[in-house]
Amino acid sequence: MSKLSKKDIEELRDILSLVCDYADTKTVVYETVDKTLQELGSDLGIECMLITDGEYEGSIGLEEFVDKFYSNIIENVLNVVATQ
Repeated sequence: MSKLSKKDIEELRDILSLVCDYADTKTVVYETVDKTLQELGSDLGIECMLITDGEYEGSIGLEEFVDKFYSNIIENVLNVVATQ
């Protein structure tokens, strides 16, 4: 297998970005989260859930968490791919 070029990595970064309209990445990610929640027995979707600190004082929406988590994971994966 050949090494990916910097251009290839940038194209992957663009396509996997949550703001990519062409691939509709955000919709795919949210549908995957909803499917996962359903498989875990939840009737609620991503838009109905919050992550709290236990006291409900420092809550964030699950969508916000997933956006940040996904972006960090993709960046980490692409960094590994770029070094191979």
